[in-house]
Amino acid sequence: MVIAELEVPFVAAPMAGGPSTPDLVTAVAAAGGLGLLAGGYLSCEGLARDIAGVWDDGTTRFGVNLFVPAGANTARPPATPEHVRARVEAVRAYRERLLPEAGRRGVELPERPVAGDDDWERKLDLVVRERVPLVSFTFGLPGAAVLGELRRAGAVTMVTVTDPDEARAALEAGADTLWVQGPGAGGHRGTLHEDAVPGDLPLDELVARVRALTDVPIVAAGGLGDAATAARAITAGADAVGVGTALLLTPEAGTSLAHRRAVRAGGVTRVTRAFSGRPARSVENEFVRRYDDGAPTAYPEVHHLTVPLRRAAAAVDDPDGVAPWAGTGLAGAREVPAAAVVAAWRDELVAARDARTAAGRPASGGGGTVPSAEGALDWQPAGERTAWLAPPVAAALSLVPGARAAQIDATLADTAAFCEAYAVAPEASANCVVVEGRRGEEVTRAAVMVLATDRADVNKAVRRHLGVRKISFADQGTVESLTGMQRGGITPVGLPEGWPVLVDRAVASAGPVVVGAGARGAKLLLDGAELAALPGAVVIDLALRRGDAQGGDGRG
Repeated sequence: MVIAELEVPFVAAPMAGGPSTPDLVTAVAAAGGLGLLAGGYLSCEGLARDIAGVWDDGTTRFGVNLFVPAGANTARPPATPEHVRARVEAVRAYRERLLPEAGRRGVELPERPVAGDDDWERKLDLVVRERVPLVSFTFGLPGAAVLGELRRAGAVTMVTVTDPDEARAALEAGADTLWVQGPGAGGHRGTLHEDAVPGDLPLDELVARVRALTDVPIVAAGGLGDAATAARAITAGADAVGVGTALLLTPEAGTSLAHRRAVRAGGVTRVTRAFSGRPARSVENEFVRRYDDGAPTAYPEVHHLTVPLRRAAAAVDDPDGVAPWAGTGLAGAREVPAAAVVAAWRDELVAARDARTAAGRPASGGGGTVPSAEGALDWQPAGERTAWLAPPVAAALSLVPGARAAQIDATLADTAAFCEAYAVAPEASANCVVVEGRRGEEVTRAAVMVLATDRADVNKAVRRHLGVRKISFADQGTVESLTGMQRGGITPVGLPEGWPVLVDRAVASAGPVVVGAGARGAKLLLDGAELAALPGAVVIDLALRRGDAQGGDGRG
């Protein structure tokens, strides 16, 4: 089973605690997508029944999600005795805060909630024995031995990540597929350990950054409430989208009545630790408003502590006492069959996937296209394709009214690979690098533009023009943070106000020239004269031509 080959690139997200059911999984699979069972919180026997229910229906395209317990999580920092004592005390204090709530609900709270391992070993044995086609993991990174055992059993492995660093760790461990979760996701944030601060990169940007790291299949999830938003995630580099909140009201979902009431009512969602001790996004209700402040970082102890309260609230259909998990795409939830949700999203998702596939096909394989500025790309007015661009670039398009945009494979964003793949002439492609000059305590950052065939004379021409004593290429992480643009996509359009833009004379007179779009998955085509007219731009001779002494590398 290959994510990239799904009839519809739509994956029903695993939603532990009730919403994920065999009926939901089989309905999505029958509609052309893929469904994931939620193994978290279930007993091994309960999970076995769910798996059997899917197999018995004749569905062969499905997966199971498991929670990684602390003891099996290779990404979890070791806990010191001081940390353990502080954690126990924090849970004790939180229990004291919840006692009046327990009194109102007429329930007892556990004296000392235990962590437990969610039946980890038995569930691993189960998914291997049952030949589950795909096994995904949340809340941690299992060891390479676990991933290898599953792969030998014929399963595709998937790890949930929330930022590029977590993606690197999952890839190094040998994950076959990545579930890339953005900040708008409903329910728990899938950080690799509970103390980690969840990533806050917008989903499209996060997907593009992870795509730049790897060619493995990516499922993008988090805040996808409609087909257009989901299609943008595929355009950014995902092979499929993970959908949870939009399925909560379907008849196949096991969402409780109280949870359904909260979703129907809408309202704001927020991330809280109040229910489980881990960051999780829910509809804001009275429990969140009352107990979020000061809720401890202690999963799953807090989860077990609040279970009696949540069960009591669910028993009387009280949405103010349950954990009404939902993402920022809350408005997209509809009371229609799951197949209808997939069908409503189908055309836009398939079109986005097909367009990305076409954009990623190397031009050199397409009939000997003659290298030029336009190459083999489908250029469109940039103002009509702002979703392809980094936000600062999209906001600055009025400065370059003639600009056109084209999508590319994000893994081919670097100049040499890009020009070769899309038959773009290197002399019609311009690189933008950011330099950092210093005079005493004063720091000056500037963009430098040279053609791909040239190299910037940073040590002499650029340093002299900026009037600085020392100069170097700026740290890439700093550049990304300051500009809101990605490595391989840095462009002079939309840079921070006040930054000088040094444009080599050959760029200014080049005519149509390709530059970055701020995001690795796209490029801009505009006239060199428009670059020369940008705010802060100055045209000078700053390139070392072929054969000149080397004074700095202008290749991006």
